[in-house]
Amino acid sequence: QPEAVSVASGSMAQKPAGRLLVPVDPVRLRRPNTRRVARAAAGLVVLLLGSPSPADAAARQSNVPSALSVAEALVDAFNGHDPEAMAKLVTADFELYYVDDEGVAVLSVRGPEQLVAEMTPYFASRPSVRSTIAAAIDGPVYVSFREQIVGGQSSLAVYEVRDGLIKRVWYFPAE
Repeated sequence: QPEAVSVASGSMAQKPAGRLLVPVDPVRLRRPNTRRVARAAAGLVVLLLGSPSPADAAARQSNVPSALSVAEALVDAFNGHDPEAMAKLVTADFELYYVDDEGVAVLSVRGPEQLVAEMTPYFASRPSVRSTIAAAIDGPVYVSFREQIVGGQSSLAVYEVRDGLIKRVWYFPAE
């Protein structure tokens, strides 16, 4: 049999094999398709190691708290009159909006520092204020619920939670 030959571009090349000239097809001599080899290797790894079980996937996801549990932690910090604890539960670019009767969302607070600056005098002026959560609808990113001020009005609240921190909050008109 003839030896393997590296062939540059061209339709056919020939290599002597003894006295005969044997045609060499450059398509058959090209390098292996590295993408195909990589896909095959990845498939082999999955086959040998196995894909993650649903229990493994759930365990990984359980490291990130649910949107509702993060909102509950914020309400707990609110009830403890602890603005610093509240600030630790929000992102650096946190935004708090109040939606008016016309449906317009008005930005009230931006960032954890401003949250602390707003909540400190609020708690000082209302030493007994407490809040509860009722009728929650929990999703992977958004949670909505009725937030009830104990002995006062309630408001629909929507929290956007990303990677275990609150990114945005919308409070709708109190009822």
